[in-house]
Amino acid sequence: MRDMIKSVKLRTKIIIVIVILASIIVPVIMRDNRYYMNIFINLAIYVILGSSMNLLIGYSGQISLGTAGFYGIGAYTSVLLVMNLGVPFPIALIAAVVLCFLVGFILGFPATKLNFIFLGLSTAGINTIIYLIINNSQFTGGASGITGIRQVQWFGQNMTKLQYYLMTLAFVLIVLFICFRLVNSKTGRALKAIKGNQIAAAAMGINVNRYKLLIFAITSAMCGLAGVLYAFNIRYIQAEAFTVNNMSFKILTMGIIGGMGDLGGGVLGSVIAGLLPEFLRNFSRYELTIYGALIVVILRFMPRGIIYPIQLGLDKLEALFRKNKKPAADQGKEA
Repeated sequence: MRDMIKSVKLRTKIIIVIVILASIIVPVIMRDNRYYMNIFINLAIYVILGSSMNLLIGYSGQISLGTAGFYGIGAYTSVLLVMNLGVPFPIALIAAVVLCFLVGFILGFPATKLNFIFLGLSTAGINTIIYLIINNSQFTGGASGITGIRQVQWFGQNMTKLQYYLMTLAFVLIVLFICFRLVNSKTGRALKAIKGNQIAAAAMGINVNRYKLLIFAITSAMCGLAGVLYAFNIRYIQAEAFTVNNMSFKILTMGIIGGMGDLGGGVLGSVIAGLLPEFLRNFSRYELTIYGALIVVILRFMPRGIIYPIQLGLDKLEALFRKNKKPAADQGKEA
């Protein structure tokens, strides 16, 4: 673990610290504005979704249009456990995440044997099946959904928006840490090999189906976690929020535009995709068109994502800083 942390550039460590501090300080300053607090909470949830998609498509080369289905399973499972059985929120959250992992693992058996576009179509079908089950079942509230979801409590008191945001931020950091550990481990190296060439990876002794199934289940669990946090923040859930068109395509956008195969890119893409609706409220009917156009433009002109030109700019600034620093050091030696 220490070797992994040491391998991270100092510049990256500084950026991480700045981002974490900003993500705490700014919401604390705006804690009395419920509108902005909801935006911050949604952005944190989107980072979990985008990071899971980035892990799936960026590191293993699998495309999924069914992530919204697991997002919905997590939301409905936790809400039903709390509302109908009186299960405490932490236990309901764990149960929802475990269920999403198991469902993802089971559904992944046939799905992960397919390649790219066929995998995308099959997962879209899975998402549609999950949506139809939720939308047509009485215990889920049918098309009307579930309203009046209880607020999460902290030491017997209802959580404030700031407290809920900080809890969500803690889960974001846990998810990103898991992604970091996975990527910089034997599993991560196997996934990169599979993404590069499945036949060559299998020839090297890598169990391709096993690793694809594992990462599919893990990302399903992450989406389930995001669903729980979403449901107890908005306190109203409806099946329409978890369709391919409404959510799966948006999650796919998060995983692509920031930079596939880059953890920072997954975070950046999630924030951009999460903020777009706030700036495009007058064009909400064209939201899917805008997301589609954004994916096309990014893949055409910035195939490594928005994070890549930013990294190039930081590399140039760092090189310029070192170049200016070196002559000053040489002058000191001459003196």
